[in-house]
Parts: sequence; structure tokens; C-alpha cells
Amino acid sequence: MNWIGRLVRLPLKLVPASTPLRILSGPLAGQRWISTAGPHGCWLGTYERELQNLFVRTVRAGDVVWDIGANVGFFTLLAARRVSPAGRVLAIEPLPRNLELLKQHLALNGIGNVTVLAQAVADARGTAFLAPGTSPSMGHLDAEHGIEVAVTTIDALVESGVAPAPRIVKMDIEGAESRALAGARQTLERHRPVILLSTHGWAQHEACVSILGELGYELSLRRDGAADGQYELVALPRRH
Repeated sequence: MNWIGRLVRLPLKLVPASTPLRILSGPLAGQRWISTAGPHGCWLGTYERELQNLFVRTVRAGDVVWDIGANVGFFTLLAARRVSPAGRVLAIEPLPRNLELLKQHLALNGIGNVTVLAQAVADARGTAFLAPGTSPSMGHLDAEHGIEVAVTTIDALVESGVAPAPRIVKMDIEGAESRALAGARQTLERHRPVILLSTHGWAQHEACVSILGELGYELSLRRDGAADGQYELVALPRRH
């Protein structure tokens, strides 16, 4: 990094650790955010700005939004603001560190229209190991080691009434996407939610494209992951 880059980033090093700040810009401007919960772009309001804008265009008052792989809650907060008190948000996150910060963000902002679920999502109910990964945002299901977590399916959550069926699903679960979609076939066929999906790796991306295509979804590629393996899709139920 050159001296100009270091100079630009110097003020960010002066931000007190774990201090709740007001988000400075974007659709969440004014909401409170713990400074060290995620990248500085979160409290600056610039984090994943394109996805923020897509949320604003897609989520409406009264909607039911499921944030699967909610992490520390940036998009949970945005969904909660967009759906208004008339809507509902289900935030699903299995990693304990992320869950604690997610709940703190909800409390800091006095949000009451979000249900938090401490589970992972896959293709069958049970337990599994969650490998935390190199950062708290990269936890992924691993068959051999990690933190033991409860696992459920999207279909099971709808059937049990844990939350209303979604109109919009945002999913980013670090490589378990095709398993989650396989456990959601009944929900996707019956309720036809819009899906904002991150896929990790070409094989995972192709598997998700295949499942969604079979279920009658029209897909558009929002981010091409040819360079780094991270793809982002928007899946819309096909009109008959």
C-alpha cells in the first residue's frame, strides 16, 4: 500500500473499538452500528452498495424477508426498515459471535419485527459442524470439525410456522446454497419467492442454477465470479 492509501485510511484507525456509531450514508443512514462488527464500509454506508440498492428496489412495506446467513445483521437491518412494522424478517445465522452482534444491532435500533434463528440451513434437519473459516463472515458447514450447530431446512421452517413463508429470500451461506435450495423445493414451488443468492465456487453455482431452472425461475447474473469463485444471482419466478 502506498503512502496515499495509508493516509486515507488513517482516520479509520482512530475509530474507537466496539463503539456504536450512526451509519453515515445509504438506505440505513442514521441507524446505529457497532464499529468493529464488520468492515468500515458498514458504518460508512458504502458496504455492498449495489446489493443495498437492489434491496431498496425489491423489498416493499408489508413483505416477509428471510435473511439466510444473516451474519451480524447489516441486511437484516435494511430488510427490517424496508418492510416497515407491517412486515416481518427472519434472520438465520448459526455462528455464536455473529448472533450476539446481530442481536445487539437489533436492540440498539429498537427493532421489533425481526425473528432471529440460531441454526444453519441445508437439505435435512439435524446437527452438523460449522467451520468458522478465516473470518467471521465465512463460516461454512463442514462434515468433520468445527462448532456443532443445529441444522434445519427452509421447507421445515415454513411447515412448522416459525415464520411466514417468504416473499424475498436473501441467501449467502458459504457453499451450502445448493443444499439449502434442495431443502426448499416445496416452498419455492408453492410460494414463489424472489431469491437474491450468493454462490461460492463454479460447481456450487451450476448446481444452484440447475435447481432453480427446474423450479421455473428466471435467472440473471448480478456478479460474475469467474475471477474469484463468488457469483451472485437474482432469481425471479417465471411468469406463465
